[in-house]
Amino acid sequence: MLADYSGPRLKSLRNKARLTQMQVAEQAGVSEATLCYLEKGQRRPQGRTLQKILTLYAQRIQYWEGLDRVLNGESHAEGKINRQTPEWRRGPGLAMPSGSQPT
Repeated sequence: MLADYSGPRLKSLRNKARLTQMQVAEQAGVSEATLCYLEKGQRRPQGRTLQKILTLYAQRIQYWEGLDRVLNGESHAEGKINRQTPEWRRGPGLAMPSGSQPT
C-alpha cells in the first residue's frame, strides 16, 4: 500500500469523497497539517494512518456513487419502498396514519 502512495492521488481521492481536509482530520484522527503534508507529498504516512484515511474515503466514495446511481434512476436505494413490493418485504418503517394515502 505504501509502495504506490502518492500525495496528489490522496488529494484526488479526498475530493472524490467530497470531504474537506478539516473533515478528514476530525474523522480519521490526524491533524490538518499532517494531511496537508501528505497530500503535497512532503511526508509519507504510517501504514495505520493511511489505512484510516483510505477506509474513510472508500466509505464516502461508495456512498456518493450509490446516491448518484439512485438519482440517475440506475438503481433503487437500499430500503426505498417500491410500491409494487408487498408490505412484508419492505421491512419495518414508519407507520402511516390510518386513512392517509402515500405520496
